[in-house]
Amino acid sequence: MINKAKEFIFSPAIYGTLIVSIGLIIGSVFAYLLQFFLGRLLSTEQFGTFNALLSVGNIASVPIGILSASLIKISSELLGKGDFEKLTLIFWKILFYKYI
Repeated sequence: MINKAKEFIFSPAIYGTLIVSIGLIIGSVFAYLLQFFLGRLLSTEQFGTFNALLSVGNIASVPIGILSASLIKISSELLGKGDFEKLTLIFWKILFYKYI
């Protein structure tokens, strides 16, 4: 039973999920501490400006998240079909637009 539990915990999917979850928790703690200390150190106007800019960054991340999810779906479908020509073309187009 213990061996099966160890095997389950150290499977790549569970282990990767655990690592990402721990990273998200640590990031959330630091984000809370940042808000707390900036709330103490900045004036009301400066703190409001900081939160407004933080909100703009969060709003900008929504379309980027949508595009990345779509790109992952398209890439996995092409990889599943074995259509490496289209996959390579998508890669080079993204690389081209990234550096323009």
